Amino acid sequence: KNWTKESIEFRVLDDPPEEMREKIITTVATGLCYEPTSRHLAARAGYPDCTVLFPVWKRFITPFMDELCHNNMSVVAVDLENDEEIAGVSAVRDYAKRFPRESETALITSVLAPLHWLLIKKADAYFIQQNPSLHLAGVPHLGIAAGMWILTKPEYKKQGLTHAMCDLSVAQMEIEGYERAVCNATNEHFKRAMQKHGFEVAVARAYESFMFQGRHPFAGMEEPHSHFSLLEKRLATGLSKLDFKSKPIDKWTPEEVEMFILSRGESSCWKEYAETLRKHHVDGQTLAVYDQVDELIEDGYGIQKNHARVLLKAIRKAREREPLHFSPM
Repeated sequence: KNWTKESIEFRVLDDPPEEMREKIITTVATGLCYEPTSRHLAARAGYPDCTVLFPVWKRFITPFMDELCHNNMSVVAVDLENDEEIAGVSAVRDYAKRFPRESETALITSVLAPLHWLLIKKADAYFIQQNPSLHLAGVPHLGIAAGMWILTKPEYKKQGLTHAMCDLSVAQMEIEGYERAVCNATNEHFKRAMQKHGFEVAVARAYESFMFQGRHPFAGMEEPHSHFSLLEKRLATGLSKLDFKSKPIDKWTPEEVEMFILSRGESSCWKEYAETLRKHHVDGQTLAVYDQVDELIEDGYGIQKNHARVLLKAIRKAREREPLHFSPM
């Protein structure tokens, strides 16, 4: 049965209700419990059934939910024939953002502490590789690379969900203006699946050579899982010419405001709005003052009310961006 065409509906997350949020958290936490690195570390600590991991991963993923539910890149697969059960999740976030403190604490204080350190070392290597002249405290720019976790419930595996969610999330990343998609592959099966979508290995670390507090926590990993890989895909976005996402909104030029408007969607209306604002010489400092939908409508740019809501939401997000800090996903 082809689930992707019959009973599964794919949705880009847009402020889902609390009930769906809880389902998403459960799906992601459960999926992470069964990743090879998690199972291995739990077994070494004397928990072969992985039950100890679920509350850890739940504490880890919960602080990410506000970003995942509002960035227009995360995707859920919903089974319409099974009371809208969440069959899979593609959880996407800006790869340059810091881990929430609660998320870091969840890993550091558990049997997954070695995995937390591996994530950090892998991300360090990736960003230094992108620009060896930069120190970690200043890399990379926000809005450049989007990191993706893709997790499918066991009963929905081998039905094409991973591939469909990957395609939709990557398409949304391009709309949002990201230049690169990145994902962690803790196992060979997921790595091969992502390579079919054009991802390439950017950084790989052999499990047997990884040291944590003077020991090899991943020694004896099950075959064929020999490496922890970070994969990267360059995206077909034209927005990299003007790197507005790396600058505060009040520093944007009119050309960068135009790119910002274009990044809102594929409809021809966004092109019209972008051209109109550029003709009016609207720069970032001007754009940043808008705080009401009616203000955008009244100022003569020809913006429809539904599009004004979308634009205002994006302006508020741009105003709220934190100063640049490094942390891996």
